[in-house]
Amino acid sequence: MADDENKGDSKEESKKDEEEQQQDEAAAEEESRKKRLERGDYVIQVHVIEARDLKPRDFGDTSDPVAEVTVMNVKKSTQIHKESLTVMFDERLTYDFKNLEPEELNQGKCIIEVFDANVIRKNVLIGSFEFDLTMVYYKQHHELYQQWVALTDVTGDNEGVQGYLQVTIVVLGPKDEQFIHPESEEFETEGALLNVMMPPQVETDPHLLRVFVRQLDKLMVMDRLGLRPSSDPYAIVKFGGHEVRTSTFWEKLDVMVHECVTLPVMEPLLGDTIILHVKDADKTSKDEIIGTFTYSYNAIKKSGMRDQWVHMYGAPSGKQKGLADKMNRAIVEGTTYRGSMMLSMVVDDKPSDDELKSQCMKAGFDADKLAPGIEQWALQVDVYQGVEVGDGKGKFAIRMMIRDLKVQTDFSPCAKGACEWYELMKLSDAGAKEDTIDLRMPDDVNQCPDVIFYLIEKKSGFDTTDNVISYLRFKWKDLVGKNYKKEGGGFSSPPQWYQFKPSEVLQKLDEETFPGTILMGIRAGLQAKKPKDGVPPSARPFLNMADESDPLMDIYEEHKNEEASISSSKTKTIVTSVSMSGGDSALDPLLSTPRAQKRSVSSGKLTAAETMGKLDVTVVNAQNVPPMDRDGTSDPYVEVTVNGHSQKTSVQKGSLKPSWNEKFEYPGVSIHDSISLQLNDWNRFGKKDVIGKVDNIILMGLLKEAKGQLGVDFNYTKKFFVSEKFPNCTVTISITFDFDAKQVAMRREKKSTIGIFDKVTKESKSKRVDHIMGRPYPRNYKMIVYVYQARNLDALDDSGFSDPFIEVTYCGKRAKSTTIKKTLNPQWMEQVTLNVDVPQPASYAPAIRCSVYDWDRFSGNDLIGRLFVPFMDVLSMMRERKPRWYYLRDLKGEQKEGKVYLAIEFIDANVKADPIFKIDKSANPFYLHLLTIGVRSMKSALGVHKPQVVYTAPLAGSVEEIATDPSSNPNAANANFLVIQKLPIKIPIDYELAPVINIIVRDNLFGGLVKRSIGSSIIDLHDFMVPIKSSEKNEWRIKDNRIEILNEKQLKLEIAAEDRAERREYKAEARMNLLSIKKAVELAEARCQNRAFNKKELMVIEDIGKNAVEIEDSEDYRARLFAEEDAYQREKEEEEERLAEQQRQRREAEKRKKEIEKKADKDDGKEEEKGEAVDGKEEEEEEKDGVVKKKKKKRKKKKKKAAAAAADTDTTGRQRAESETASENGDEDEEEDESSGDSDDSSSSSDDDEEEKEDIPAEDVPKEKEDKKVSKKKAEKKKRKNEERALKDWDKEDEDQCFDLDSKVTVNPEDFEPEYLKGRPRIHDELEDEYACNPFETIQLWTGQKGSIFGGRRVTGAIKGLWKLSESGDNPFGNGLKSLIQTRTISVRLYILNGMNLMSTDRDNSSDPYLVVKLGKEKFSTRKRYIPNTLQPQFHEPFEFHTTLPGPSHITVEIWDWDGIGDDLVGRTVIDIEDRWFSKVWRRLKVRPLEERTLRNPRSAASFGKLRMWIDLYTKDEARNIPLVDISLPPKQHYEFRLIMWKAKDVVIKDELTDQNDLRVTVKVTVDEKLKQETDTHWRAKFGKGSWNWRCIFNLQLPFQKKTLLHLSMWDQDVFSASDSIGEINFSLDLLLRHAYLKKDEIPRIILRKDQEKRFWLNMMHTKWPGEVQGKLQVSMELMTSEEAVKFPAGLGRGDPNMNPYLPEPEGRFRFSLNPFAMLKQLLGDKLFYKLCGGICCIACLAIAIFFGPQLFITFMSNLIVGQ
Repeated sequence: MADDENKGDSKEESKKDEEEQQQDEAAAEEESRKKRLERGDYVIQVHVIEARDLKPRDFGDTSDPVAEVTVMNVKKSTQIHKESLTVMFDERLTYDFKNLEPEELNQGKCIIEVFDANVIRKNVLIGSFEFDLTMVYYKQHHELYQQWVALTDVTGDNEGVQGYLQVTIVVLGPKDEQFIHPESEEFETEGALLNVMMPPQVETDPHLLRVFVRQLDKLMVMDRLGLRPSSDPYAIVKFGGHEVRTSTFWEKLDVMVHECVTLPVMEPLLGDTIILHVKDADKTSKDEIIGTFTYSYNAIKKSGMRDQWVHMYGAPSGKQKGLADKMNRAIVEGTTYRGSMMLSMVVDDKPSDDELKSQCMKAGFDADKLAPGIEQWALQVDVYQGVEVGDGKGKFAIRMMIRDLKVQTDFSPCAKGACEWYELMKLSDAGAKEDTIDLRMPDDVNQCPDVIFYLIEKKSGFDTTDNVISYLRFKWKDLVGKNYKKEGGGFSSPPQWYQFKPSEVLQKLDEETFPGTILMGIRAGLQAKKPKDGVPPSARPFLNMADESDPLMDIYEEHKNEEASISSSKTKTIVTSVSMSGGDSALDPLLSTPRAQKRSVSSGKLTAAETMGKLDVTVVNAQNVPPMDRDGTSDPYVEVTVNGHSQKTSVQKGSLKPSWNEKFEYPGVSIHDSISLQLNDWNRFGKKDVIGKVDNIILMGLLKEAKGQLGVDFNYTKKFFVSEKFPNCTVTISITFDFDAKQVAMRREKKSTIGIFDKVTKESKSKRVDHIMGRPYPRNYKMIVYVYQARNLDALDDSGFSDPFIEVTYCGKRAKSTTIKKTLNPQWMEQVTLNVDVPQPASYAPAIRCSVYDWDRFSGNDLIGRLFVPFMDVLSMMRERKPRWYYLRDLKGEQKEGKVYLAIEFIDANVKADPIFKIDKSANPFYLHLLTIGVRSMKSALGVHKPQVVYTAPLAGSVEEIATDPSSNPNAANANFLVIQKLPIKIPIDYELAPVINIIVRDNLFGGLVKRSIGSSIIDLHDFMVPIKSSEKNEWRIKDNRIEILNEKQLKLEIAAEDRAERREYKAEARMNLLSIKKAVELAEARCQNRAFNKKELMVIEDIGKNAVEIEDSEDYRARLFAEEDAYQREKEEEEERLAEQQRQRREAEKRKKEIEKKADKDDGKEEEKGEAVDGKEEEEEEKDGVVKKKKKKRKKKKKKAAAAAADTDTTGRQRAESETASENGDEDEEEDESSGDSDDSSSSSDDDEEEKEDIPAEDVPKEKEDKKVSKKKAEKKKRKNEERALKDWDKEDEDQCFDLDSKVTVNPEDFEPEYLKGRPRIHDELEDEYACNPFETIQLWTGQKGSIFGGRRVTGAIKGLWKLSESGDNPFGNGLKSLIQTRTISVRLYILNGMNLMSTDRDNSSDPYLVVKLGKEKFSTRKRYIPNTLQPQFHEPFEFHTTLPGPSHITVEIWDWDGIGDDLVGRTVIDIEDRWFSKVWRRLKVRPLEERTLRNPRSAASFGKLRMWIDLYTKDEARNIPLVDISLPPKQHYEFRLIMWKAKDVVIKDELTDQNDLRVTVKVTVDEKLKQETDTHWRAKFGKGSWNWRCIFNLQLPFQKKTLLHLSMWDQDVFSASDSIGEINFSLDLLLRHAYLKKDEIPRIILRKDQEKRFWLNMMHTKWPGEVQGKLQVSMELMTSEEAVKFPAGLGRGDPNMNPYLPEPEGRFRFSLNPFAMLKQLLGDKLFYKLCGGICCIACLAIAIFFGPQLFITFMSNLIVGQ
């Protein structure tokens, strides 16, 4: 049974180990992922493209969609789109964030919510989706491109997918650039001609995230205003757009929650981070965050998360803003414990429909099965000492916090930044023998709380609160280690120096206050695994007096042996080394080697009494005593202090090398006590002068140096450095220590004094336990810091320079270097010496701090940066004998650009050895040749007048300076110097010690009397050097850097030769092709004819082969080229003339048509007068017969039709046939019923009708009316037949222009390219990144103070030239200087096409961009032609500049956003045309490539868009002959899109009461802008049928820039409420419009059809009833050019001209009638009408029965009675 239990326990342990390993791997992966993110500026752009199949939220089963995008709590929204369920948003929202932390981006969310917008009431959510920003950032190009996502309703009111949204999200960090996708990816290039927009195939899989919140424990007090300080906690979980919270527990700090929070998750998802907050509820203010946790959804889905404890850390109590808020949200490391929580998580992959909703419910909890296991842990903390503590003075303590458990040391005084505690942290109620803190915590190390240490400063005065200076936080698993389950695991960790961290939420430290470096021993592990024999020796190494070698002594021994071997090899003499342990015995006979005397006391671990003994101190002598008196001598004496008791030697008057040999006895001394030596100069009447002092000479350290043992008497002689001011001054003492336990009775403690502000406690005993912990003993050394140089320091003065010096601080000692004025790259080349006491062993020595300051005369020095050199690095440097570079860090510990080159070594006064390092100022002479071309784009607040360039270099302890002459040619901002100079310099042999050449550009005022600095920079000589790897002295050689200046004449000859070679190759290849074709033909013919080749035929082929290739010379080539261009120009002019002639003929035809119509009107007037005279008699006869004829109007109508037919030469035969048919029908009607008049003539006057009635006999009136009705019905019937016949004819016409909707078309985006882009190379970046166009070197010039409010560090221009290092003074630049120095006028042609993906600067998510282009003093702006409301501007602007090269060469292209007043800069790019002109690579490019340049904005380090452009450079003569390329946008082609709504059928009934609909159709066309038209309303449509015969005409302009949409929706019109949406259908017009534009010459008119029918049916669908057809709509569509539209005129609706085709009046419409029953039947519908009639009949019968029933009954009864 025991074996089974052991096996079960081992299985459980292995399972736990696996889980811990998985958690560690996940945490490591998360940390590595965070490290890949950089802290800095980020720009996020969200492109909301379109939405489809949205669910309705309005009363009429529709919505007014608007998209709201929230990125990291910043919300922006798109425009509102009215009454649509499929929307083309096509809007880009830009978010700009500054100085984001990696964890801030890791927790960052992008939440896109689509709402139904409302005016009065709150917007209603349709659906939302959530993205993780880091998931987007880690994708290719840092973007999520055109991704379809399924929207879900996170409120839980609606289940399932609520629509689909297509978005593109781009996350750009520091130095990231946007990727521009080709047009083939932006738009469809292949598919159906008219593509129905179907919902995307996004399959969703519902999951359910369950979060079980079990318990909240020891929460931080958030509400302190009440009688009982407490908190009102609740937990809230955020994921997938859902936010669900638990119940609120009022006034609780410890809560048993036991609630389950569920969040539905629709996969696939694009988010992984689950965020859980614990908040404090407030009724009158915003809820405050107590703590935050983040988890990975995928990790929980994979393995779940069992019940475990998690702990919250953040800012101290009462702090919620700024950095504290980031801490509380777990973005940056928290400094304070804020509470714990027990929770678990699981993902259910098959939840039921009832469970799939956001909710919070109670959850049971079986503590015995689910609660985490508990273990007894032990923590042991030894606090030794600290350096770099605070501001170097005051009292400090170390406080430790584990949850709410607080343990603290005593306050210890700090002197010169050093502080000693030597305490063992224990609980206040712990026993004397207890050395650990027992803790009851979870058995899983990942669930244990963190351990936080604080450095506390005690406040003076009456203020009882203490200052928290810094903190240090440890994870429990890091303290116990991986082997904590083994015996003694976790308890063997040795002490370490820990660098505490500053935090502004604790206290903001100034530059002179340090967070502290503390030596502590921290050990933790399981209580059961604690070592039984006490603390291992490795954990407290200062108690272990094993014979360990001193690494410093070993290094010096190796160094001395190497020098001895080198010396012996040279001089062949043997040199013996001096003993390193005994000091210099040759100087004084009293100096001797250590002795060890055996005593009766056993060695090993001793009690406190056994460490006592008697101490004898003999002051031997002093050396190198500085003169302190006026006579050049001193009166030295030594004061020896042990355990607070001092004794003095005699005064040696007038001596600089005194010798005393005086002995002092100190009884009752512990081996852990220390000795203090002070060398003074005696004065008779004045105060003594302190020459030097050394403290903390620990006896235990001397015992170790003497290689003695505890309990064994020893003596030792040693020399000590005693003065910082006089580093070579030493004092030699000899000590003898005799161990004697009886000396404990002789011990005398120094009485301590209590200040008036010191707190008096009952416990007067000190907590120091030196004898238990041991202590690192200090060893006296002279530390030499070799400060060589620094590079790239920050400029902290307004002049753009600094005055740097370096300060070295170590173990409470401080020294500094000299100050070098006005430089950012100082070369000190000096030593900084300190006498320091280094804690031993050496592995426990603290790091050395070096701070670089900027010296200021009238204010405090400014910190440039700090660096820390670990002591082990010093040992490594000393072994390698090689200095190192160290980067500076700021107060927050972040690395800066500045770095320092230094070396450090320690020298023992008792060792005779040469220094390892040295300042070698020897150097070799060189020349730096300077070809200064000029300065470019100089700018200054005071202007630039006459600049000059000054070069300075160090030379043999001085500074060598050389300057150009002042120049303002061609202008001051772009002054040319064009001079070659040589600067003599001396460069050290060591590669790392190469100096920098300082460059200063000065402006000369008043003839050079006043000179001021404009900007400065450096030339790093390392750029001209190559280190020799095999060299022991780090030697170098000059880099073979070939410099070739462009020779334009030679380049022209090379290009001409290459052109001739290309033409020769082309003709040779053409001739070979001709020969091969000829021979192949001959062979084929010979084979077919079955004959041999004829000799003549072969001779012809041979003659072709013998003919030489004619090579054109340059003149012939130009002549032929110009002839081809002339021919092309003539063809172009002829084409333009032809088009102009066609337009002229068209205008003449229209004019002739109008003249004929006018003439016809005049003829009608004349014929009317003539007709009245001629036909007078006929009219009289007709009047007598009672009939009046209307011949005049008929003749006028006939003549107008004839005139229109004659004038319209472009109409088709079909139209003429229709007009003839119409006239014939009119004649037939006239003949058929002459007496009743023309039935179709609705314009006959009422007077004529009255006359007719008067003339008709009374007996013939009824018959006449009956005849009129019959004739009218016949006319209407015939008219309908004619209309149907005309529509059928229209259906069959123009077959060659009809295309099916499903016709497959392919559109090549290259077909839309203009001629000037065809064949032009393209670069998707800057040209400089693709081609090496840098013939010169350009150095930016800087000025200003970093972080200054007056502009900060900024660029003031650039200096251009060539620089070369050589050993000789000869000119190294070679030929071409003459060509370079000659100035030439260059024509610069800048062709800017368009901007791409610009960042919006307006509140409406758009911009109004325009261009500003500058070159030198010239400036062009297109502000008056700004492009409104776009982030994809099509500029197509050419600019031409004329400049002189060398000269102004920086073209600055800026895009600004027009705002009327106060325009905003979008971004800029700078192009150097000088580099391109003098670059051979650029000049050889025959066609200049089209480049995409990144736009940068000073306010952010991220990209702000791209600009597509190219540049041409020509000489003045070439520019005359080459015209400017016309890059203007081609004129928009005008098209008409005609759409006719004929009728509808099978429409669902919305008005169920009347069983009728009031139908109308809405048409929306989106092509660059949104157009909308509607049909008229078919009131009271019955049986699901509607009729409109309504034409919609949309005027479009092609080509288009945005995605297109055709939206058809059918509505049931309501008068007193919102109209009901019946259904809709959506089409993409992209391929149709692009195909029509490309084929406009071949197919000017496109008629769409379906199933070979022009009038085809479309199924109207609705997202509320998916899959169910809500009705069918018959439509016809056609697209034509504006020219075709003139040929085929048509009117809107059924208006004039009602033709092409003719639209008859709709059927089944509501008709007015005098019959009230007929009107009522139309209004109510048949069903309701008959019901109403039946009800009226029933009511009438009932009324009759009521009113007449009694009388009838009485009559009946009376008759019955009477009858009886």
